[in-house]
Amino acid sequence: MSVTDLTPTPYPLSPKRVLTFLVTVSLLLVAASLFGQYLRYFHGRGSAFGFIENFDVESEANFPTYYSTMLLVVAALLLSLIAWIQRMAGDPMARRWSLLALIFFVLSLDETIGFHELIGKRLPYFYYWTIPAATAVVVVGLYFLPFLWKLPGPHRSRFVGAGAVYVGGALGVEVVEAAIASQTGDETWTYVLVATAQEFMEMLGISIFIWALLKYIESRAPVAQGSVRISDS
Repeated sequence: MSVTDLTPTPYPLSPKRVLTFLVTVSLLLVAASLFGQYLRYFHGRGSAFGFIENFDVESEANFPTYYSTMLLVVAALLLSLIAWIQRMAGDPMARRWSLLALIFFVLSLDETIGFHELIGKRLPYFYYWTIPAATAVVVVGLYFLPFLWKLPGPHRSRFVGAGAVYVGGALGVEVVEAAIASQTGDETWTYVLVATAQEFMEMLGISIFIWALLKYIESRAPVAQGSVRISDS
């Protein structure tokens, strides 16, 4: 009588393939948004059977918004997993990982609900959110600097690179976006191009961060290995 082996076979998850998939989806969403805005500005289409509003990266409660929210939630879940792994390993920095997970959960809520936009409607001074956001980035960055410095070199470089792309879009490009809006308004093709670039940089930054987190979990094997085997090999 044969005995059935019920040991689960680890499912291979390649960080490189995950990154390729996420970047591809981001590019497709951005392309759809630009195509919709092209129809609007150059062909006078107001909706195109719902296509324009459903794929406009500047609008809320549509496909790009839900996708961006999903990216942030995935990053938060991976950070929570790493926090648990580090706690099991007795790492004193495990709390920093947990705090990072909380920050990304809050960012995902902001992406869906738009806290800063709700405030901006009441306080025009904060409409573009650059001053308080830049202050928060500096404070958080200084707090996590010792944590970042203790990471192995390759992981540190990946996290810094992802953060630079994300913050560069969320703050750097938004400064340009605000300048254009103040001069010509936010109903111009130039504004659309800059706003789309900003949203793409945010998607790209989080995609790179998810890849960096998967690479970190991969480096923690076999501690992190379970039913899913994370490896590019």
